[in-house]
Amino acid sequence: MGIALGTVQFGLNYGISNRSGQIKTGEVKKIIDIATKNNIDTIDTAISYGESEKLLGNAGINDWKIITKLPIIPNENVNTKKWVKKQINSSLLHLNITHLEGILLHQTKQLLESGGSHVWSVLQELKQDGVMKENTTFRIDNFKNVITGSA
Repeated sequence: MGIALGTVQFGLNYGISNRSGQIKTGEVKKIIDIATKNNIDTIDTAISYGESEKLLGNAGINDWKIITKLPIIPNENVNTKKWVKKQINSSLLHLNITHLEGILLHQTKQLLESGGSHVWSVLQELKQDGVMKENTTFRIDNFKNVITGSA
């Protein structure tokens, strides 16, 4: 993978040096067009990036490779498999696409916590069902963090 277009500012007023706030809705399509002209074909977004996924879906991103991130999995008594599928299905709906290039976890240590095996198995199911591309791998930002249980 080369360069990916990060989209947190499409949905949130984000960034320590951000002086202009959240990107205006009309600018999203312009940014996508400029990225396309510069051979960028991957978008990095997240469910927790406010309206980012909806704005991207409205802009039309069918030809893009889309990577999204699951929010932090709730600690309370939750059916993890059902929760993950609901999050991903919501992303697909908002993004107006049928599949993802990949899914990231905001906190990889959750793979080792209660329900972690359910997260892994549902990601495998989504891959088998074609929701994720066949050649998709699951990214772990820092393997040491998974082993030590740190963020």
